[in-house]
Amino acid sequence: AKARYDEAIKKQNDAAARYEKEKNDIKSKAEGYEAQWTALDVHNDQFDMAEATLSVAIALLGVTALTQKRWMLGVAGVFAIFGMVMGVCGFAKLAFHPNWLASFLS
Repeated sequence: AKARYDEAIKKQNDAAARYEKEKNDIKSKAEGYEAQWTALDVHNDQFDMAEATLSVAIALLGVTALTQKRWMLGVAGVFAIFGMVMGVCGFAKLAFHPNWLASFLS
């Protein structure tokens, strides 16, 4: 009976060691994915900035059409250009990232 118990204990110890190794492998793999997500999150912020500024530009262009103010057309153009630049930066995976705007939009 003692031999069966020793064998069962050995099997449990082997399983525990295998699970510990698998746990460490999964943990290192998850940390790698987390680092990849952090690197890609910059581009998510860029697309958020592009969407926000282009939405403001469209709204300003609508108001400009109603009021016929040339200076408002310029302001809308600045927002539109910045939105397009941020969209291109997101697609081209460029590192341009205004932190103050990202924290404002978050």
